[in-house]
Amino acid sequence: MSTGNTAIDVEQFARLTGISTDETYRLLANERTRATIRVLVESEQTLPLEHVARAVAERKLADHPDETVRRVRIALVHSTLPRLEAHGLVTYDRNRKQVRVESPNLQLDGPLDTVASPGRSES
Repeated sequence: MSTGNTAIDVEQFARLTGISTDETYRLLANERTRATIRVLVESEQTLPLEHVARAVAERKLADHPDETVRRVRIALVHSTLPRLEAHGLVTYDRNRKQVRVESPNLQLDGPLDTVASPGRSES
């Protein structure tokens, strides 16, 4: 289980996705968003929403895992996935409750295997 520190090279992420650096910093400021991206990229396939919620929740080291999964699932549906979808990074099928990475550039090892850029706060 991870400790909840999902570092992403923000400037490289911005270059690969075509999202402005400032917007990328805003998008990736949230640990749940970074964890969601990592879960989806590592799977390399369409995943059920429940699987994504559980995988992201596991990174939080929660005392009440079922409650944490429920909270993460709600946050994914109402906040995280819509923001990622608006930038063309993921597709969320609301009827089938499935999520997949939409940007092929995120499949590269680059930004997910390096630390956030120096000079900017991670949170």
